Amino acid sequence: MPGYRKRARIAVGGQATIHRGIDVDTGQEVALKYLTPEDSRKSDPAKFEKDRIRFLREVREQGRLEHANIMPVLGFSGRGQKPWYAMPLAEGSLQDILDSERRDVGWSLGVIHEVIDGMEYAHGEGVIHRDLKPNNVLFLEGDWVVSDFGYCRNVNSESLRITDAEKLVGTTIYAAPEQYDDAHIVNETADVWAIGKILIHCLVWNMPPPGGNRLNEIPPEFKATVLRCVAEDPNDRFQNMSDLRESLISAFEDYRKE
Repeated sequence: MPGYRKRARIAVGGQATIHRGIDVDTGQEVALKYLTPEDSRKSDPAKFEKDRIRFLREVREQGRLEHANIMPVLGFSGRGQKPWYAMPLAEGSLQDILDSERRDVGWSLGVIHEVIDGMEYAHGEGVIHRDLKPNNVLFLEGDWVVSDFGYCRNVNSESLRITDAEKLVGTTIYAAPEQYDDAHIVNETADVWAIGKILIHCLVWNMPPPGGNRLNEIPPEFKATVLRCVAEDPNDRFQNMSDLRESLISAFEDYRKE
């Protein structure tokens, strides 16, 4: 692997494995993500090819997004049977924090605002994430960054469609209802839904149930914002990150008055 040396394995997912690594030229610690759908490579070559195309799309889309709140891509290789890419090694995830001692509302909103900033930029570049969740929000050099664009959609791309209709793309708790029907046609409001669910998680310090919003546990100043984020009909949600940001700022101002 030119430029990088693999060390200990950090995590294993359904489509990828992440190792701790090092840039051999600079000594910088990095995370190395490999496509590893071992079961499908021989048993289902067509599925493996879809996984490979999706992985390369992840590298391409995440790599061209340059923003303080988007995880950068440092290097990659699409050759061979195990494509990979390198990114800076994060200090941890939002999920790690949510599994530890509870933080206050102001801290939680600080994280959410950084996610909003990153996604506002991504949406401006035509990229819908479609899998926002606490595990994909990472702490890197003082900033919270959005990572793992494996299920992203570029609304401006005419490339091959690799998302099947009626097949969920995303993670059940955080996926918008329309992602169960046809994830290929979702827009920015799907990411608004996911941020709403992350907001619930941060405000009550407990994972939101699939069919509920824990409204009785949410500070009343934030209930209207949360309900609009997770409205069943995408047309009833905030239509962009700017409107969501303004609502959160207003809600927090009211909260601090109490």
